[in-house]
Amino acid sequence: MQFETPGGNSITLSEEDKAIKISDQNGNKIEMTQDGITMESSKAITLKAGTEVKLESGTSFAAKAGSEMKLESGTSFAAKAGTEMKIESGTSLGAKGGTELKLEGAAGAELSSSAVTKVKGSLLKLN
Repeated sequence: MQFETPGGNSITLSEEDKAIKISDQNGNKIEMTQDGITMESSKAITLKAGTEVKLESGTSFAAKAGSEMKLESGTSFAAKAGTEMKIESGTSLGAKGGTELKLEGAAGAELSSSAVTKVKGSLLKLN
C-alpha cells in the first residue's frame, strides 16, 4: 500500500517486503525493515528531549563525523570502559584540568616519547 502526494511525499506499507518506508520531498527518509531502522536526512537530524536522551546497543556502538565531533556537558562528563580505553590523535593530543589534572594507573603508569619529553611545574615532586 502506498500513499503519495503530488509534492513527492510518500508512505509505503509493504507486507511483501515486511517494511514501512516514509520519504519527503526534501530527500529525508525513514525505513523500517527486518534488518532494522534507517533514518537519512539530506541536511541535519536533531534529537531534543525535555529531560534525557538514551542510546543503547546490545553489542557495539559507533559514531563517526566527516570532519569534527564535539561532546559537551554543562557540569560533568564521564567515560568508562569495562577493560580497555584508547584515546588517539593523528598529530597532537591535549588534556587540561581547570585546577588539577590527575592521571593514575592501579598497577603501573608510563610516560614516554621517541623525542624530547618535558615535565614542567612551579614545583616538581617525585615520590
